[in-house]
Amino acid sequence: MPCNGLNNRENPRNGLSKGEIMRTASAIDTLFARGRRSSAALLRCVWRVSAVTSTETEAEGQMVEGVRSEADVCVLFSVPKKFFKRANKRNLLRRRMKESYRQSKHALVELAHTKGVHVDVALIYTSKEISDYNTINDAVGRILEQICERL
Repeated sequence: MPCNGLNNRENPRNGLSKGEIMRTASAIDTLFARGRRSSAALLRCVWRVSAVTSTETEAEGQMVEGVRSEADVCVLFSVPKKFFKRANKRNLLRRRMKESYRQSKHALVELAHTKGVHVDVALIYTSKEISDYNTINDAVGRILEQICERL
């Protein structure tokens, strides 16, 4: 029997599935309107915790009151065009942010699952220089630790 690892908590995967990426405009608007803010050296973070209810519709695990994915944590990555005009530089930074999030998301996902809450996170790159992966990884790790402490 093949194991795809989607619901396997004992063997966490480092992947970032479609369900973990925040895409809908209503969820993004709600996050920025009602979310808490924190920051690290290079990144600004907006995050919001909401209770998971059991009134799911049949379509893709979405809740009736607002759009919820099946994941415990949904994340959004943003690199402003104001600071980086060329798309290849924005994509490079976004890839580095995604990779560092994938490597350090497990503590946040497990905490959200044990507490029975849904967490939306937006990571926004605020520096005007292109940083290396290790610097971005440290900033993402600090932000995720801050969110875990405040949950």
